[in-house]
Amino acid sequence: MTQQLAQKIKQFWIESGGFHGYRNIYMDFRDANQYCGRDRILRLMQKEGIRAQRGYNTPNRG
Repeated sequence: MTQQLAQKIKQFWIESGGFHGYRNIYMDFRDANQYCGRDRILRLMQKEGIRAQRGYNTPNRG
């Protein structure tokens, strides 16, 4: 069961282009009618080494 969840998390993460963190992946699970706790998703992401890419703001050159 845990391995299946980890695979599903990785699938959602890849589909997002690597940008989604655990909160958005949790929402993806809910949208797909597959329920799993946020903390469990976070723990599995940490175990698998899956991390969201952090964005940055460009300065306004106005």
